[in-house]
Amino acid sequence: MTIDGERKLLVLRTDPELRRRLDAGLEPRDEFVARFDFLGGVEWPENFRCTAFGVTSGRFAEWDRASGVDLHRAVASSCSVPGLSPPVTIGTERYIDGGARDMLNADLAVGHDRVLALSCVVLEPPPGLVPDLLAACDALCLLSEAEALPISILEAMALGLPVVTTDVGGTADAVVHAETGLVVAPGAGAGALARLAAQPEWARELGRRGRARQRERFSGEAMVEGYARVLAEAATR
Repeated sequence: MTIDGERKLLVLRTDPELRRRLDAGLEPRDEFVARFDFLGGVEWPENFRCTAFGVTSGRFAEWDRASGVDLHRAVASSCSVPGLSPPVTIGTERYIDGGARDMLNADLAVGHDRVLALSCVVLEPPPGLVPDLLAACDALCLLSEAEALPISILEAMALGLPVVTTDVGGTADAVVHAETGLVVAPGAGAGALARLAAQPEWARELGRRGRARQRERFSGEAMVEGYARVLAEAATR
């Protein structure tokens, strides 16, 4: 874990463009911190800690009741996703999510007899877990505010599930509205799911079209063919 943290710190110090992008984020600084105003004036829970990572110094911060940092700013800094959210200023330093050091930071529990580590991502899913979970579903709903091209959408499409998602990143390249799923505004997911539930045959048809689109454009074979095509075109220039 320490090695990962040192490597990421080295990248931050030597890559000015990355530093600039991390510092800017995609959301105005004041608006991002304001998201956590509901914690303003709330006392620190006795056993609660959160982590952050200094953009300039590379300092790894472990915020708790004794740190002297307001709870809402500490949580905001711990939720600042690099490249998407602006760093949060605490003192003279700007901080981003402590996951920049390590996804779990489980080493902070050294000295305890028993440790339960909970991750928001499945680091090593058991074989067959994802297909089994998706097979038990009628649809996939992913209402992200920022994405690239989510693998979860492609997995659902490959299994013939209709997808409800927002138009961010590359989601609209995968999901064609009213053809392979529903592309909706943030907050409109419940209505879209109700619409699918009320028309199950149409929902299944969306899923069938989505599976065909996934195989045609997003399968391993399609990726290899795409790379081969680009390389062949480059070789003729």
